[in-house]
This record gives sequence, structure tokens and C-alpha cells, in this order.
Amino acid sequence: MNSEKEKRFLKKLGNRLKELRKAKGHTQLEFAEKNKISYRHYQDIESGKINIRLLTLLDICQGLKIKIHDLLNL
Repeated sequence: MNSEKEKRFLKKLGNRLKELRKAKGHTQLEFAEKNKISYRHYQDIESGKINIRLLTLLDICQGLKIKIHDLLNL
């Protein structure tokens, strides 16, 4: 189980991903399909429910056309 600190971080990360995705004009479904991530998995990432793998995060950043350090500057 994640600690409260980890839960807060995952929630912030998910919110940031949501903000960036929406700024690019994508729905969750469109973005997930385009980047070969299951829709449900992507929903869980944005809601902060799961601890995302680094490689998945890198794929998402590529899909958003951002650098990972820009994303992690929470």
C-alpha cells in the first residue's frame, strides 16, 4: 500500500497529466488508443490510483510531446 505522501504525489502527477492531455485537445480514450495504453489503465493513472511504471510514463510524455522533467516539476 502506498503511504499518504506517495498517494498525494500520484494524485498530483495524474492531475498534471490530465491538464496536459486536455491542453492538447485529447479525450482519455483518444490519448490511450493513440499511445497504445489501455483506456482503463490510463484512467487509473490520471486518477492517481496506480503507481505508474517509469517506461509507461516515458511513453506518455512522448505522446504529449513533453520532456519527463517538465512533467515532474510538480
